[in-house]
Amino acid sequence: MIYKCGTVVTLIDANIKGRISTVQIDFEAVSYKIAYFDGLKRAAEWFNECEFTTEVKQVKVGYK
Repeated sequence: MIYKCGTVVTLIDANIKGRISTVQIDFEAVSYKIAYFDGLKRAAEWFNECEFTTEVKQVKVGYK
């Protein structure tokens, strides 16, 4: 289960809203690149699920 690209999230440490732009699946680890604004600058960093919150439910991926 993963969060879709485009999902709006809140970064826990900074309390900043951002949007998932990339999902990376490596073996059993999932990382999310989240784009956000830091002041007037746009930034994008990699985060794990434990570093953000969202109200959106995860979706299932894979083959049927």
